Amino acid sequence: GLSNSIAITKVPLSGGTISSEVFYFCVGDGVPDRIPNGGVTLEGQLGAFQQWVITNSAGTEILALPNAPEDIDFDTYPAVNCLIWNISYDDAASAPAMGQDFTQLGECIAISNFITLFKVENDGGTISSSSAIEVCVGDGIPDLLPADLITLTGATGANSQWVLTDSEGIMLNLPFGGFQVIDFEIFEVGNCLLYHMSYDGPLSNFAVNLPLSEVGGCLTLSNPLTIAKVNCGNAGTLIVQEVNPNGFFTISNSSESSQDLSNYVVYSAGQYTEINSLGSNCANKQYLEPGDNYQLAYEYSLDHLQGELALFYQSPSSEAKKLIQYLNWGAYESEMVTEAVASGKWREGASLSEIEPGLALIYDGLGIETSDWSMGHPISCLTSTDESDSESVNHSLYPNPVNNRLYIQGVNPAQSEFTIEIINELGQISTKKIMNPNDQTIEMEMGHLQPGSYTVRISSQDHSSEYKIVKQ
Repeated sequence: GLSNSIAITKVPLSGGTISSEVFYFCVGDGVPDRIPNGGVTLEGQLGAFQQWVITNSAGTEILALPNAPEDIDFDTYPAVNCLIWNISYDDAASAPAMGQDFTQLGECIAISNFITLFKVENDGGTISSSSAIEVCVGDGIPDLLPADLITLTGATGANSQWVLTDSEGIMLNLPFGGFQVIDFEIFEVGNCLLYHMSYDGPLSNFAVNLPLSEVGGCLTLSNPLTIAKVNCGNAGTLIVQEVNPNGFFTISNSSESSQDLSNYVVYSAGQYTEINSLGSNCANKQYLEPGDNYQLAYEYSLDHLQGELALFYQSPSSEAKKLIQYLNWGAYESEMVTEAVASGKWREGASLSEIEPGLALIYDGLGIETSDWSMGHPISCLTSTDESDSESVNHSLYPNPVNNRLYIQGVNPAQSEFTIEIINELGQISTKKIMNPNDQTIEMEMGHLQPGSYTVRISSQDHSSEYKIVKQ
């Protein structure tokens, strides 16, 4: 026989179907990230109980059980993608719990499809420099920062961008290829700020001349780095005209205005020296007039076999320096070569030949090629010209300081006879000699003279020049 029967009621369950747009949230910036009301819709769900579930991207761990997806601030969750589900069930005892394995919910629970919520976290990083950055501008010469001058650490994100603003935060330059392609010469004197930006997705209001603070999108900025732009409008008007390994070099004023020598610095073998601190074969000068040459006694040895010499303009208002000119002979190895090449003042791998004894390297004033330099007799300390004669008379004296013998070289287009006098500090003539038109070099005996400063007067009927020397 058969027992009595019982009725079994089958209740249909369905987790329904979820639909939404694609959501990208920029998390970790402290700004709440919520799904907008109505941003997620659910249709076709069946069951006595409904529950929204947020899981990790693998769909294994339950992270949140909100009443609605719009209730969750996703900025408070780790920067990994997560999944949104809906479940339906009829028994309250089947309710899920936080941290539960979502794959082990039990029986009589219906699960919807899921949608993925994409979460992105950026870090603009930290930028730094070993020293304050000052750039000389206003002279028409490009001003680029070396790629290794600024260090970026800790940056993360899908995209990277450098941003230059003025001191008020208005964007000036958005370079492609890094900060090292920014030419600061095109910007006005004053401070500007450099940032590194990490971002993901599109940006809005991201254009030159707009405020950086109004850029929209998933982005994070680094700390700002201040770059001071100082006025170097007079840079580049002096040039090194001659380098002589006997202890001196000659500069020339190639401009049409007088130049303050206190604004110029010379460099060789790791040493920076202010021009106006050097001794001279001429009367000491603060200013150099247009077209004049000025011979200077360099306090560091210039080896005729190999060496380098660089001329810098230094801003009167700061320590910012602008490299004007560079030369290298004998394949001298130096860190300054790299800066000269990067600044467009020297060719990579270029070097002049060794300087022959008794001769000097002489510049033609035209460019940065090795062919712009030639070997020849040293040029003048100062060009001394009679107003009625267009021809000039040039002399060069070395070494200075001097011990036993002083050598005087002359280029004498006037073919004149010259009288050479060595005059002590009391105005007394200590030594006197005649330089004939055919003489290329005159040797003056100095060993018998007392140490001190002397004036060398070289004169003819039409010309006269005076040079300062030091007897050791």
